[in-house]
Amino acid sequence: SFSIFHHLCFKVFYTLHVSAEINKLIKALSIAIMHQDIYQENKQNTIVLAIQKIQYSLIRTLATVLILTSACILGRVAFQYIPSVEPLTPLAIISGFILGPINGFVAGASGFYLSNYIVWGGQGPWTLFQMAGAGIAGFLGGIFGKIMHNMIVLIISTILSIVIYETLVNIGGSLTFAFIPMPIYFLTSLPFSLTHMISSLGFVIFFYEFKGLIEKLRGEVFEKRV
Repeated sequence: SFSIFHHLCFKVFYTLHVSAEINKLIKALSIAIMHQDIYQENKQNTIVLAIQKIQYSLIRTLATVLILTSACILGRVAFQYIPSVEPLTPLAIISGFILGPINGFVAGASGFYLSNYIVWGGQGPWTLFQMAGAGIAGFLGGIFGKIMHNMIVLIISTILSIVIYETLVNIGGSLTFAFIPMPIYFLTSLPFSLTHMISSLGFVIFFYEFKGLIEKLRGEVFEKRV
């Protein structure tokens, strides 16, 4: 079930991203058609350039998400022995904030799925809740990133995302260890949840300093120049 869910995440990502790029192509061609004289003279160049931009944007975005997902995994492995301190979820939030909701979801969900093969604790029923929590965190980061790109919005999105993540993971934990009543499980997890919140805010503030580098890696500079 884990591999099916993981495959589905990437399938959805590919489909939505390609659809978005096709929409860009349609808009570009529509603008060219509105200017008939330009369209007649440069029809082939317009189509070729639009297709090249689709290929370039898709490849660069996928490569950037792969790099950020790898950073998520390595970061979680590095901090695995410090309870409730992990840079994976904050990196997923940053990925969504800068690259969009779908990219943030994929980075978070796939990052937890893959890292659970390496870290202490491994795979289990909790993996689905972790994937859902980190995926939603990355997705929310992308939604807030569409509203406004500044530190205040990022911090608000991080607080909301970590609250949702902790809620889902604690529900999963209480269901996995059914002998512990859910209210007691939430209460005993509160110190760890607060630690996760504070450390995640620190991580996103640090990672936000690399916003320009991530955008350049994706190819935003090229797209703006074109």
